[in-house]
Amino acid sequence: MEKILANHEWFHPISRDVLLEDEFESQILAHAPDIFPGYRAVPFKQTVSSPEFGNAQPDFLIFEANFRAWWVIEVEMSRHSLSTHVEPQVAALSHGKFNKQHILRVASAFETADEAERAQALMASVQANVLVIVDSECEDWRDTLKQYDASLITVKPYQSRQGKFLFRQIGMVPGQGSSVLSSIQIRRDTTRAIIIDNRAALPFEQGQEVELLLESTPTRWRCHFLAGTLMLFCLEDRFPIDSAAGTYVLVRLQSGEYSVEKQVARIIGRQS
Repeated sequence: MEKILANHEWFHPISRDVLLEDEFESQILAHAPDIFPGYRAVPFKQTVSSPEFGNAQPDFLIFEANFRAWWVIEVEMSRHSLSTHVEPQVAALSHGKFNKQHILRVASAFETADEAERAQALMASVQANVLVIVDSECEDWRDTLKQYDASLITVKPYQSRQGKFLFRQIGMVPGQGSSVLSSIQIRRDTTRAIIIDNRAALPFEQGQEVELLLESTPTRWRCHFLAGTLMLFCLEDRFPIDSAAGTYVLVRLQSGEYSVEKQVARIIGRQS
């Protein structure tokens, strides 16, 4: 029989047919600071809509401490059907549009006006990725969810005879890979600057130089903060971005470097 000894107590796995989804979700949210170090969890049970996949409700949201990334969290049970329950939810959430009322509601959860403002800027400029948390390993879900840029981790619950919970986590948590930090606007009134919509995306000060990769080539820029806006002025002889080539985003790579990349559309049709 599988069991874990912790602090002189034995914890036994909870059968997936016994554990209630609401109870599992509440326990995950209660332990969010430990499961997601460096992130702030915000309860959110509002309906969001996507033109392609209909409506869905997240279980909660998490925000990186410096407001450079945010994730929609979907807590699922391994007993649920992937094709009829999990995938439709994830598809809708990965394309879900957070309207102004949603954003203001989330911002009100933060203690300071600065935090609220930074949360609003992040939500308005970056489409959240989706993280699915499941109570038992479901590796056969991973490839399907990846179509929607959704990640999967297992948080397996155990319980002692005294009713205490213990969890075993399997899989990477957000922040350990590449992440989109902000959408980018190319100023048409000047050929030397771009606007980073999420001001908190870059941890630099006024006048500081930053290196951005464009198609793996380093380019130099200078930061300029103006009335809540972050502008980057190009220091190269030639402006390296073609404004007619599509939409761009600022990305932090696994190496810690920053890159400007063309925005890639997520899947727009469910595969059969």
